[in-house]
Amino acid sequence: MTLINAGIASVPVERPELMDTVVRFAWERGRKLSACDYINMVMVMHNIVREIVQKLQSYDALLSPTLGRPPVKIGTLPTAPERYFDELPEWIPYTFAFNATGQPALSLPNGFNKAGLPIGLQIVGVRQTKLRS
Repeated sequence: MTLINAGIASVPVERPELMDTVVRFAWERGRKLSACDYINMVMVMHNIVREIVQKLQSYDALLSPTLGRPPVKIGTLPTAPERYFDELPEWIPYTFAFNATGQPALSLPNGFNKAGLPIGLQIVGVRQTKLRS
């Protein structure tokens, strides 16, 4: 979440009062980050990438659900802007690591739940990269 906040905060905004409340909350959190916090998180992310690449090297692909929960009605998330970053990981536990680390991944429709809402299947490919120590 630190990298998301930093990325959002890197965009210059002249009138933050016009921003979506969730995006504004993230923008404000990101603007409070120190350079040390940011660089530390980049280092952590690089280490996570190395670990994921190593673990996936012996596979052709990884299959997983796209979301951690069934979809909900549009506009019901988050319950409050300040809760967004607490609630988001519960929804994207399968996609976040691959999006953040640049792994090739895609989501395909994979049927419907009992309420008739779509369910996705995520396919993650193996990133072909040489690991550096």
